[in-house]
Amino acid sequence: MRRKILLGLTTTTNSDWRKKIADIHKFDLHEIALFLTGVSKFERDEIYRKLERSQIEKIPHVHLRDDFGEIELDYLVERFGVEYFNIHARGNCKHFLKMEKHLDKMYIENSPTMSKKNFEVYLSKSAGVCVDFSHWESFKRKFPHKKYGDFMQVLKTHKIGCCHVSGVKIEPFIVDYTKSFSVHFLDDLFELDYMKKYVEYLPKYVSLELENSFEQQLQAKKYLEKIIREHKE
Repeated sequence: MRRKILLGLTTTTNSDWRKKIADIHKFDLHEIALFLTGVSKFERDEIYRKLERSQIEKIPHVHLRDDFGEIELDYLVERFGVEYFNIHARGNCKHFLKMEKHLDKMYIENSPTMSKKNFEVYLSKSAGVCVDFSHWESFKRKFPHKKYGDFMQVLKTHKIGCCHVSGVKIEPFIVDYTKSFSVHFLDDLFELDYMKKYVEYLPKYVSLELENSFEQQLQAKKYLEKIIREHKE
């Protein structure tokens, strides 16, 4: 399978999404992944207006947040050709899984501390899995003797539609009183080296969930492409 690595237009606190949109022309980008978890409906409307005026032709993968309605999903599919939506196995998940028109595009993301029961219930009603590899790897490093919700078996029996690739630190750090290894900002490209263990699970579209600038993400893309090539050799 030939994979396509998409730069991520992320909207979390440390991501300058306005600067990223302004850089779309500079780096001649025509496809991106869109992570809308950090912005309100008002801000999303601004993002859409700016993207419509950019040279972006397609957004294959969009990460939703709980306050989306079906009309907004209709717009994203019709205007940007979205093929994959990913949602979390919590909060408003049931709301999204009632949108029959888009159910074939709904993929459930594995969380950092996944509830096996909730994940599998929602997964059974969705199109498949959105694998966040840094969540998976972070859990394995934190709890080396525990199972991650039988995730390996889940991936054998459910379609991997889309995925997130973020960074993983060598040493743990504390976020919200919890130890973690997963980061959305790369300080060094070697923080992607953990992906050498997961190449076989990569789907067609590989979305970079990074707060780094598009210039830095292009370097991460090249680095990840090298990991994929070397895995084949």
